[in-house]
Amino acid sequence: MTERYPDALRRGVSFDLQFAFYNLHFRSCYNAPMFKVLKKAAEEGAKIQMQYFGKKHLHETTNKKSNQDVVTIADKESQNVIEKTIIEQMIAQGYKSSQIGFIGEEDLRVEGEHTFVIDPIDGTSNFSVGLNEFALMIAYFKKDKLTANLIYFPTKNHWYFAEIGKGAWMEKNGVKTEIKKEELPLKDTVLMSSLSYDTDFQFKTDVIVKNLYSQFRAVRMYGCAGTELVLLAEHIGGLVFSAGTSIWDISPAKLIIEEAGFQMYNPDGTDLVFDLTNPRRKYPFIACLPKYKDQIIEVVESVMS
Repeated sequence: MTERYPDALRRGVSFDLQFAFYNLHFRSCYNAPMFKVLKKAAEEGAKIQMQYFGKKHLHETTNKKSNQDVVTIADKESQNVIEKTIIEQMIAQGYKSSQIGFIGEEDLRVEGEHTFVIDPIDGTSNFSVGLNEFALMIAYFKKDKLTANLIYFPTKNHWYFAEIGKGAWMEKNGVKTEIKKEELPLKDTVLMSSLSYDTDFQFKTDVIVKNLYSQFRAVRMYGCAGTELVLLAEHIGGLVFSAGTSIWDISPAKLIIEEAGFQMYNPDGTDLVFDLTNPRRKYPFIACLPKYKDQIIEVVESVMS
């Protein structure tokens, strides 16, 4: 009984059996051991963040390289709590601490068979000025294979989770919904991108967006890759394009968007693959439905040539 609820519905299965299919698949995802690990870590990290959010006088902000690239005390403290909680949860499930690895945005690098990639606050600039468009994001890699994703928006109480082979779900204020595949024309979706970093301008992101926007309903820039990628998974967006992202910005969403039918590509159209040995590598990427890849890549290449 691994059939999903919509498949059972199309096959004319009785309502009671449809509901049983749905609940069976739903429980397998939300009772998965890794979901419990990631959710507990996100809850503990979010507690720290909410102590600082909206209180500028409480969180010191420092610049990494520019006014647009900042880190706050909340980033560092919440990442520490997330790391600590994951270790506690994994040990409780029988893993050894030596097996647990981390890649964190705030200078965290520990090698391990089970690697957790953490972006404690995706959208730090938003967080630092009091905008609630930020997310806590975690990706889990087992022996270098992306296996589970979690994205949490603390101010909205919105959760997104995916585990390979078990589907993807979102929970908004206690209401859980399966993320499903759907194909909408680009004209009924928005294009989402970023002009947050020097890399975006070096990559001519502004020109690419200008040349693509006529195919979409509108262009939106949220300053949070997590927001843009979950809106893609919800089929509000039809394309996310960005040049300045790192592994912690996008790996926590990759499985989630794939369950919705989307794929992540390099700007040349090849499949995007993460390199855990090079945490500081940048990942220019395109995320869209496979059926639209070629026409989008054509525009990108025409600008870059």
